[in-house]
Amino acid sequence: MNEHRIFPRTEKDIGKTVFKVHPGHSQGRVKAVLKQMHEGERNSISINIHKDGQPLNISFYSLHDDNGKYLGCVEVTQPVKSYQVKGSKWCNLLNMIHKK
Repeated sequence: MNEHRIFPRTEKDIGKTVFKVHPGHSQGRVKAVLKQMHEGERNSISINIHKDGQPLNISFYSLHDDNGKYLGCVEVTQPVKSYQVKGSKWCNLLNMIHKK
């Protein structure tokens, strides 16, 4: 198991669907997103959450074959604190410049 993973997975999780490896409280949202992707209503979605006080971005991207048939999705989870800090520094700088 990779100790750097934000949401750890074990060997028992191999072969499970994306839906099955999510905790019960998030399965409803995951199921809705997967349904939208399977039906072609969306190709991706990004959501922001907090886990243990850390801001995270979770993105789902649909995968299709050469004929456009839905095959599944890829989920990417990444911390976004460094982006927030950089953005807030720029925002503060712009606020100082534009103050009268």
